[in-house]
Amino acid sequence: MTDISTQEVEVVELVDDTPRPRGRARFQSSSSEPIVHFGLTTNPFADNVNPDFFFRTDAHEEAFILMKRAVEDDASMALCTALSGTGKTLLTQILLQDLDPDRHRTVLTLVYPDMSRTALLRDIMSELEIDPPSGRPSIHRLLSTIQQEIIRLYRQGQKLVLIIDEAHFLKPDAIHILRTLSNIEIPDKKLISVLLFGEDHFRVRLDRKHYRAVLNRMFIRTTLRPLRPEEVEQYIKFRCLMAGGRPDIFHTSAIEPITQITDGIPREINRLAHNALLIAARRGRDQVDADLIASITGPGSAR
Repeated sequence: MTDISTQEVEVVELVDDTPRPRGRARFQSSSSEPIVHFGLTTNPFADNVNPDFFFRTDAHEEAFILMKRAVEDDASMALCTALSGTGKTLLTQILLQDLDPDRHRTVLTLVYPDMSRTALLRDIMSELEIDPPSGRPSIHRLLSTIQQEIIRLYRQGQKLVLIIDEAHFLKPDAIHILRTLSNIEIPDKKLISVLLFGEDHFRVRLDRKHYRAVLNRMFIRTTLRPLRPEEVEQYIKFRCLMAGGRPDIFHTSAIEPITQITDGIPREINRLAHNALLIAARRGRDQVDADLIASITGPGSAR
């Protein structure tokens, strides 16, 4: 059998007289892999939503407690807003895990741009594992089907908790549909709690007169803020420890520039810290310090 790699080298040598090694070059990647280099068990700054890495700042703890309180106090609607990347979606996952499944039927709906109210109701039914009416049902029939399921759950001792993530994408008619759903009640309690999570501008939008009836139903309203400088340091240490690493992988000198560059937004911290670990491992460094952060974020820096 002919060695294809040898053929390729010989063809190159026919068009270029420069001597070339016949052995195939190999990248030494094992020592530059951050997980191996820093003795980690997993990526501490992965771009995913992992409840195990939920860092409870005062703001996140308060938001979690308030949104859970809305459910326990039978509030019809509650609202949590924040800047993008601050941890809203992770908070929804914590609530999904924490709410008692014997008492609550908790479903999560992720809103996408231009999602119609019909698509919203169908998605809710899909999460509830109920079949929509046949044919092309009206909005009224879709609502009635969900209402019947809410009543059925109540008779079984459960309350529906509807978590809406990316609520800022909701169209006006979809927002009012959710308000209609939240009206289902008996004399002494609400049979559904609708928890909305959206970006800051959604709260501003709800201040308009057109949404006054909706905003008045928001029994609880809370806001997630970015991390403070001291929280950024603890956040990074926490993530490194949760990933099986040392708490001092990031030197104290790196915290201030990371805070300034990311504005304390967890998703941006994760992105920068992830890249810093890659570069530190590639350079054989056992710590990420301010100089390394500057070298990968400054003008004309090599990434």
